[in-house]
Formats: sequence, C-alpha cells, structure tokens
Amino acid sequence: MDIRGYFRKVRETEELIDGPMAVIVSLDTPEGGKAGRFMEIGRSVAAHMMVDARARLANDQEIADYRASVEQDIEQAQQTLNASNISLTMMTDEHMKSLRSILLKSKV
Repeated sequence: MDIRGYFRKVRETEELIDGPMAVIVSLDTPEGGKAGRFMEIGRSVAAHMMVDARARLANDQEIADYRASVEQDIEQAQQTLNASNISLTMMTDEHMKSLRSILLKSKV
C-alpha cells in the first residue's frame, strides 16, 4: 500500500466534508462491521473511515433523521431522569405536633 497516496486520499476526502463534524453511515466490513449505523464524528476520523471503505457520508435527509432521533433520545432520557427525582422533606416531631394542632384547630 502506498502510504503517501493513502494520506493524500484522506486529506482530499477531509476537504469534501463541511464543518468540523460529519454524520457518517457505517458499511459492512469483513471484520464484522455492521452497515447502517449512524454516528457523528470529527471530520478527520470520518475521512479515514471513508477512505478505508468502512463508512460513507450521510445525505441531508439521513442527517436530519439522525439528529431528530438523537434529540428524541435526549428528551426521553431527560424525562426518565426527571421521573426518578423524588423530593422528600424530613420533619421533626415538633413540626408534626404543630401541624396536628393546627389541623385540629381548623376542624373545630
């Protein structure tokens, strides 16, 4: 393998990627890589994966779907976190006695 040629291809591929991050879609690989997995990674790593034929750039529709899915996952995680937060208040015996006396007075 021509190392200089490889890194030239990586640099050329990296120049095609807009912005510091890229959404890529994995491809099937002989090492067991599964196709169709989305990830957002740095453009240099994305360029290496594309030159190695382990991934391709996602198209605009796939990027929109991926980001919507990530947003939905974040929202769901936030809801789960909020549901697990339980607020407890500790009361002393003195407070309980004063509350009972107030309640008893209000019933009369």
